[in-house]
Amino acid sequence: MFGRCPVSDPEKCPYLEELQWACVRIERSIAGLKRNFASLEEFLKTGSIDWTTDYFSIAGNATHCTLMLTPLGAEVLREIVKELEERGEDVSFLKELCEKRRFEGEMAEEIFVFVRLLAFRDEVRSVRDRLSQVFDAAKIDRSIAERIFKSGLIEVGGLIDTFNFLAEKLGFEDNLSFERKELSWKIQGKIGDKKIAIGGDILEIFELESLLDRISRRVSDMMVKAWGQVAGV
Repeated sequence: MFGRCPVSDPEKCPYLEELQWACVRIERSIAGLKRNFASLEEFLKTGSIDWTTDYFSIAGNATHCTLMLTPLGAEVLREIVKELEERGEDVSFLKELCEKRRFEGEMAEEIFVFVRLLAFRDEVRSVRDRLSQVFDAAKIDRSIAERIFKSGLIEVGGLIDTFNFLAEKLGFEDNLSFERKELSWKIQGKIGDKKIAIGGDILEIFELESLLDRISRRVSDMMVKAWGQVAGV
């Protein structure tokens, strides 16, 4: 035994909800590992892989693979292609993948980085959508709004860790630090050529949503580089 909780009333415990959300995230991670473990174990043993997620499937061996986008993966990629075209960027090589939903070529680490970015982009959107519910919830019950916001902050911390990792893998200099205490938060760092220094509490949620939008756009840039390396562009 590690001792008893000093807070007698669970409803007043400031850490209970964080522990509950941590357990949920651990359960989701374990579920993801269970889904992918068999294919990854087979790859380590034989050098062949057959890996399917909500966004893509990869089948092949140590030197050659076939990447197939699922309808959801293709939908996410179409949004990215549209955004990049509106910025005036040439993404014909990405558009080809979007239309065919299939790629055959050399097995490369960049493929795994690319598909992780694809899923990550949708994860960022999902968290932003949940945060956008905070003010609607506040009209009904402020405590509900605070719970949604607090859980959203926990997820934002995870997104920032993933963003930093993917940026480093692709040689981007982007990096963010995240601090949180109860409903207060602070984010500093750099995305592209933009220095970031924002913070506050639930009242500054629009700044947080704006940051997630900026992260989404930067993920699009990363996907261009990752797929450019795969396609040899």
